[in-house]
Amino acid sequence: MKTVKLLLLFFLMTPLVEAGDFSDQFWVGPFFWDTKKEVREKINNEKYLAVSVTKENNKDQTYWWMKGAGLVEAPQDFSFQIATDFSRLKKMTHAFSHVEWTPSKGILDLRVKLPMREVPIKFFIQILENENPRRIHYSVIEGSFKNSEGVILVHSAKHQLTEVNVIGRYRGELPVKPDFLIAFAVEGMMQHVATSLRSNIEAEWKSLRSAK
Repeated sequence: MKTVKLLLLFFLMTPLVEAGDFSDQFWVGPFFWDTKKEVREKINNEKYLAVSVTKENNKDQTYWWMKGAGLVEAPQDFSFQIATDFSRLKKMTHAFSHVEWTPSKGILDLRVKLPMREVPIKFFIQILENENPRRIHYSVIEGSFKNSEGVILVHSAKHQLTEVNVIGRYRGELPVKPDFLIAFAVEGMMQHVATSLRSNIEAEWKSLRSAK
């Protein structure tokens, strides 16, 4: 596991190339949680967080995809409100040592905790609260993962629940081999951050309901 963490550290320190844009609507499914019955049942019945990091070779272009889905036991409005208040991130998970959110500019500065050092990442964030589903677009403009991009979809689900999907991508080959180790490490990080954020949203919703 230590080797995996060291490889992930090296990868995070290496800028990626060729930024894309959001015009091709790469966040439109169906995705594996839509097409695989067993995954959908686990999400619905077991609070399963489905995550996947995969490689796709498309003509002359290589894509790496980060995808995830899960349910939050809180309504869409509340979940979206908490999810877009990025100033809360440091309190919600120990993965970040520094969080600075400037909503007027849509700039989010993070420092990610990794073995032996902290890695800076700067995001440009677009919040689309009037869309259905509601969306959070992000792109990395400085630091590690530079030029990668993604979309967080916040759906209203049955029984006052919220479904959150994450679809992220970047182009090009990984600078570290074997690349399956990096994929494994990123999946683990996605699971950790998603679990922490979901737990905090649900705890705040339960606290709000009990106070009424």
